[in-house]
Amino acid sequence: MSRKLLLGLDIGGSKIEARLCEVIYDESGQYQFYNRTKELNSLNSLAVSRIPTQRDLGHDNVMSRLKELIKQVCVDANVELNDLSGIGIGLPGSVDPETGIMINGNSKIFIDQDIRKDIQSIFSIDIDIQIANDANCFALAESICGAGKEYFLETGVNYSGQIGLGIILGTGTGGGLIYKGDIFSGRDGGALEVGHSLLVTDGSPCYCGRAGCAEEYLSGPAIQSSHPDKLPSLEIFKRAEDGNDLELQIINTYKDHLVNFLTNLTNLYNPHFMVLGGGVSNQDTIYNGLEESIKENSFLKGKSPKIYKHQISDSAGVLGAIFLLKEKLNL
Repeated sequence: MSRKLLLGLDIGGSKIEARLCEVIYDESGQYQFYNRTKELNSLNSLAVSRIPTQRDLGHDNVMSRLKELIKQVCVDANVELNDLSGIGIGLPGSVDPETGIMINGNSKIFIDQDIRKDIQSIFSIDIDIQIANDANCFALAESICGAGKEYFLETGVNYSGQIGLGIILGTGTGGGLIYKGDIFSGRDGGALEVGHSLLVTDGSPCYCGRAGCAEEYLSGPAIQSSHPDKLPSLEIFKRAEDGNDLELQIINTYKDHLVNFLTNLTNLYNPHFMVLGGGVSNQDTIYNGLEESIKENSFLKGKSPKIYKHQISDSAGVLGAIFLLKEKLNL
């Protein structure tokens, strides 16, 4: 057998995950990495590690720590950096599909930074580096071996025939669209910036320059900002579950916004399914009655996409970056 080594990086607003995987080919030349129409058996992960992004300390600090993270996963996997076939990266913002440079996003330290060039310069290597929006990476991984697989098992509609939306409810609010097996990134990489669609007329100002953007109401920091004492969003959810009136009202308002947001997306894209990721998506209470409410409010009455909580943990972003790289390399 022969093998290819792929490194995935998910560079988010709060954490960076690195994962080193291998693609194994048998004697017939068939890869044993994953199968889009059958159950995922193994990603052959050799090493994985996470560190806080610490974006408040600036781009140079992040790149310095990213360098050490890459070196560490290579050591843990007992491979040399030069053995890698490529690196796939997810970034928290709109990424130009031609240059791989992030054009805009709430982690402003990455805007206009040529991270591909930075990594090649840091390690003095000429290696294929593919970069995409992190929500696109999340949606790709979930479509291939998470929610998309689940939808296939329930309906018989396989990956190549699905329209799937991945929605991130985390540090920010983002989206990715997988249309019949391919990422839809738009002309300049700015497609599915759903966090900057209007949700509340004359609402809270957003860093993008508009007011009332979905991100200002659906992200984790938005929940925290809505509380008089600025409690962490997880604490607000906990207090709501305990029946505290103030926190219960905040979460009910959040759920109303979420229904309106997802109904808008349903009317726009008419997807087979939506899958939710990010820290807020871990709260089971947001799913209560969600499909039914969308079904009642959508333009096509009585119809609603399946709504899934992320199926492959919060590592979907880094796995999607690896899948993206693998497809670009035709492995």
